Amino acid sequence: MFKQLISWLKSLYKKEDVYLYSENSYQTETETEPEQEPETTQRIDRVSLSPELLAEKNKVRNRLELWAMNQTQINSRILNAYLTLERKGYSRITTSMMSNQVRDIKSFKSNFNQMKTIASRNHAKVFDVSDDVVTIWPVVEIHVRDYERKIFLH
Repeated sequence: MFKQLISWLKSLYKKEDVYLYSENSYQTETETEPEQEPETTQRIDRVSLSPELLAEKNKVRNRLELWAMNQTQINSRILNAYLTLERKGYSRITTSMMSNQVRDIKSFKSNFNQMKTIASRNHAKVFDVSDDVVTIWPVVEIHVRDYERKIFLH
């Protein structure tokens, strides 16, 4: 997983101009600081989010802090199931694999659905799902990794 994260970060640094992700939801722009010397020119990669995505990103960050303090909460248990599978080395994690990790949660499906959508009353969008393969939503991956460090490394 860390190799994927590193290669994703490296790919951001290699991007030139504007690279659009998933239907203009967010974009990466590359800027150059004013040149002092050719060797000291620094590039700044910045992600521009729509107001809706920025609000969701902030919601996720706040919720993750709460979930970290309450590990019995269903949302934290679902996220922990994903992170546990990832830490075991699974590169392709499915919804059913996650569900099997938390078999005692009867409302897994409805809670999980709330964690993969953006809505005013959702639990906070943490996951993307494509063909039943679950991934962390890239917009909040940095916050999820902070959460992971708090939960699994302490």
